[in-house]
Amino acid sequence: MNHSLLNDAQLWRGRLDAYGAATAAPDHLRSLLGDDDQAIASALHYLDSAIVHQSTVSHAATPVLDFLVDALKGGEITNENARTGVIDFLTYLGESLRDASGQDYGDVEIDQELYNEFLALEDASEVEEFMEGEGLDLFEQVYSLAYKECSAKKDEVITVLAAIPGTENVVAEWERV
Repeated sequence: MNHSLLNDAQLWRGRLDAYGAATAAPDHLRSLLGDDDQAIASALHYLDSAIVHQSTVSHAATPVLDFLVDALKGGEITNENARTGVIDFLTYLGESLRDASGQDYGDVEIDQELYNEFLALEDASEVEEFMEGEGLDLFEQVYSLAYKECSAKKDEVITVLAAIPGTENVVAEWERV
């Protein structure tokens, strides 16, 4: 598996999770490849609360989905709790995408000026203030993009999940996306 995705700090700085820049994502994703149960539990909580929050799919979901699909395909998630948790998360992501599947996202356009303003922010308090104000418009734009991007990966997700015994219900969920 190519782990360069985890080392691309600029990618994660430019992606939003439910709370701001998704800079914590790489460490959480790395944890899913290990055996530290506490770190795995924290990573799974992050997926369920920051990557998809109350059925809202974050902008960071696309690279997270790419990583998880590759890790499952490569057999790199060896801890049973991590593997079960990732499959549960993929079910939740599929349900969230399905619930929004009636919406037409068409050509999603990101306000580049607003996005550049977000990228220029230096610390968490600035990001929080931005997200509570004018950043809400950006938030809506990138979330629409995330739904479109993740939904486009449907066939790849189904192919990988179908090769894992006991994932029939998850595959069925993704088939409805």
